[in-house]
Amino acid sequence: MRFHRPRHRLRVSNALLALCSVGLISVGFLSPAAAQTDMTEPVFPTAPSTDERDDEQAITFPDVVQQSEHVYLAVGDRVDSVDAAGLVQRFERQAASKDVRILLGVDTHPTRLKGAAQLVRAILMFGSSDALADDWVENGKRLGYVGKDWVVIGVLLPQQDTGAPEVDVQYGRNLTHGTAARQQLVLQISEWFAEQQRTEAAALTLDAAITAARSEDYVSLGYTLAPDGWAPNRWPATTWLLAGLTLACAGLVVGLLARRGRRTRRQQQEATRVAAAATELVAVRGMLRGLRESTPPDPFGDGVLAESWREHLRQRADRLTRAEAVLEQVHRQKQDQGKVAPDALRDLRAQRRWCMQAQRLVNHGQVVTGNWSEACTYLKRTGVALSESLQRLMPEIEAIEGREKNSGAQLRAEILEQFHELQQLTQSVDRLKTSQTSPNERWELVERFAALYAAAAHTRQAVRENAPGARAADLENEPEDIFAALRELTALEAGSL
Repeated sequence: MRFHRPRHRLRVSNALLALCSVGLISVGFLSPAAAQTDMTEPVFPTAPSTDERDDEQAITFPDVVQQSEHVYLAVGDRVDSVDAAGLVQRFERQAASKDVRILLGVDTHPTRLKGAAQLVRAILMFGSSDALADDWVENGKRLGYVGKDWVVIGVLLPQQDTGAPEVDVQYGRNLTHGTAARQQLVLQISEWFAEQQRTEAAALTLDAAITAARSEDYVSLGYTLAPDGWAPNRWPATTWLLAGLTLACAGLVVGLLARRGRRTRRQQQEATRVAAAATELVAVRGMLRGLRESTPPDPFGDGVLAESWREHLRQRADRLTRAEAVLEQVHRQKQDQGKVAPDALRDLRAQRRWCMQAQRLVNHGQVVTGNWSEACTYLKRTGVALSESLQRLMPEIEAIEGREKNSGAQLRAEILEQFHELQQLTQSVDRLKTSQTSPNERWELVERFAALYAAAAHTRQAVRENAPGARAADLENEPEDIFAALRELTALEAGSL
């Protein structure tokens, strides 16, 4: 897949401006001077070329790996030591208080991307976020392609720290900054990623971008007004006739351009789907290859977790065959028809979600059923993550108690009971880690963890339904563990996937 700039047609606003100017000049009007604004060059989204090439030669870029309502992080597979989940949780409230949404993409050389600006274009148009403005086809070149309240940052790291990181920053339409302020932020981000650890550099970048988005450097778009006391002259009859002809011509041009605009939007939507399908095809093909080469281990015992696990293993071969069939169907549509149906793209994305959870089950399952000492360390780590997740619920429960005392009290009792159970499980892990235990005793402990995680997920959902909308986004991210992976797989396999 190659990137190139699309050819934009004349827009309706330009045609109206030209026609109205002709009419106004003919009757002696003086048009006000156009307002001057210091705007940086907008990001131009790209579209796939018609050159038929193998998907393995596509330009790849990092997709979103962690997100909340206001903070999105896209980190490449070869970029290590980035605590994406911690960064999202840390800066969500700050971004929400500023009413700013930020997308940070980090990748590293070697890559086919030609600089950080192209990384921004890739994650903006083809990534899993809403940063691209809804009307970018009609107004993107004039108003910018980044959506309102969004800041998009791309960081391209050098190979083996042999050079300076490349950085590009693009602001939303209502967050346009002066050139000097933007260049200063770019230099700071480059220095941070060159000198600091990845997570700390990303934290400094998010903090600076969120703060600067609503700073005094903000440039308000204005318009030059007519002088005081200005008024039009009386219009003679010939002027009315000329004005009527001008409006009639404007209406005709508007109709023609609107029709052409609808066709252009439809073509652009098809091109966007084809580009998205190409990215999904490469991702799903790679994940299917990995799933064919690795199989999750068999669980112990007969508990709820073990039964869900075995049910996944029974359906695994059929699900892999189904995913490969969807992959082939979308690839054939793309090659033969040059476009991809919306339902086919939606089905392909569902298969990708299933493949991601199935691979996580393989990774986590090998730890849980492997060396017992490593399994104990894993369970304690997931217990810490669960404890932090439960602690984030307490402010929301206090807010619920202020509105509905009975509901809040019930939720608080559930949280306290789960904290008590988690403490007992942690003590059991410490005790059994150094003692001789049978596989069944070990698996019974894992099942107790699974039951606790299921109860915590139910409580989290109840709090989310009762929490104010502005705060509910803090409760979206569950701890990343085998229990969450199995719940997601069970939901996907029980649906219409």
